[in-house]
Amino acid sequence: MASPSRATRPPGIPGWRRSAGQAALPFALRTDRDHWGDWAAAALLPDPLPWAQGLYNEVAGEPVDWVRADDLVESIDDWLPTARGEAKSVDALIGILRKLSEEVQATRGVRWVSELCIQDGRVTVKQSWLSNSWLKEIRRTAEELGELDEWQMLVDSLVVAGNEGLSPYSR
Repeated sequence: MASPSRATRPPGIPGWRRSAGQAALPFALRTDRDHWGDWAAAALLPDPLPWAQGLYNEVAGEPVDWVRADDLVESIDDWLPTARGEAKSVDALIGILRKLSEEVQATRGVRWVSELCIQDGRVTVKQSWLSNSWLKEIRRTAEELGELDEWQMLVDSLVVAGNEGLSPYSR
C-alpha cells in the first residue's frame, strides 16, 4: 500500500517534474544566462495562475490553481543548484513558499532563499520583485520560532550588497 502522502499526489507529476528538470538543465546552466537560462530554471516551479492571465477573455470562470505547494517541497533541494543566482528563481520559490505554512517559510524557506541569493559568501541576488515584501512578512514568525538569526543574516547580507529596501531591518 502506498504511503498517504504518495497516495494523495497527482499521478505522474513527480516524474514529469524530474524529466522537465533534466530537459531544462542545459539551458539553466549556460554560461551566458542573460535571459533564457533564468526563465528555464524558474519555470521548473510551476505557477499556473499568472500563466493563464491572458485567457480570462477566452475562458469562462477563474483559472484552477492545480499546484499543491506541499507536493513540491521535497523537490526544492534538488532544484536549488539549477536556480542559484537568479532573481526569477527567487520569485518562483517565494511564490511556492507563500502557499506553505508560515513555519515552513520561516525555516526551510529562509534557508532556500539564502541558498539562491548567496553563493560562497557572495550575494548574487540582492533583490527580486517579491523578496523584500516576503522577508518583511515572515520576520515575526522567524522571531517566534527562534529562527531570527538566519533571517537576519540573509537580510544583512542583502543590505550590504545594496538592497536599500531592507535597510531599516538591518543591524
